[in-house]
Amino acid sequence: MALWKFNINLPCAVGFNCHLKCIGIMVGTRMGGLVVAEEVKKEVILEVDALRARGTTPCLATVLVGDDPASAVYVRNKHKACAQCGIQTKDYQIPTDTAQGQLEGIIEDINNNDKIHGVLVQMPLPEHVD
Repeated sequence: MALWKFNINLPCAVGFNCHLKCIGIMVGTRMGGLVVAEEVKKEVILEVDALRARGTTPCLATVLVGDDPASAVYVRNKHKACAQCGIQTKDYQIPTDTAQGQLEGIIEDINNNDKIHGVLVQMPLPEHVD
């Protein structure tokens, strides 16, 4: 996969003298997605290290309701990415038949936990959960 980084500070490509850039003709630099991902990962590691130096270890909670295989893979990959960056994770695997009120209580507990700094509620949720 390739991403394109466009230089929007170039003069008009067809020679017009205007303050708007030509949309039809753009000059860009091709960037590999893996290269960009690695750069972002390095930045995240630096930020995590800075937080740890101040006594805070970042933690992401993941909430997976049910047993959808694709969702389980996605959540597992989030845990792996966090581990590579020094971010702790806490996994909440909730049965499919969990009532909405119970799920809301779990999420409220996560929100009130000072050691958890982010939460990912994996979609889709079961039909009975709004």
